[in-house]
Amino acid sequence: MADESMSPGEMMQRVGMGAGLAIGIGVGVSLGTGFQNLALGMGIGVGIGTLVMMCFISAGSKIRKQEWAAAQAARESSDTDAEDDSESGAGAGSGAGAESGAGAGAVADGEPDADRPGPRS
Repeated sequence: MADESMSPGEMMQRVGMGAGLAIGIGVGVSLGTGFQNLALGMGIGVGIGTLVMMCFISAGSKIRKQEWAAAQAARESSDTDAEDDSESGAGAGSGAGAESGAGAGAVADGEPDADRPGPRS
């Protein structure tokens, strides 16, 4: 099953939109009361809230880009490790797992082969 939890970057973007809206409304009502013109205060408040939203969204997108780059680097390093294992002969069917009759797809560490289809836990 896919991991459905939010990343920190996505969470910052969503929280930022809500915070920007709340700040904008609060500032708008305060300014509207002070100016005795609610429409003018809300106009200024919505502008300020939009700026706050944009700041949170840009910070969240930077975090998401960093997370994506880190995930790509991890995938590339795991691909490189898998290639190194297959070149050294430690791949499918070798090792103590195949000799002890542990079953198809099992290797010495008990993990299924990466190239074999089937459920993985």
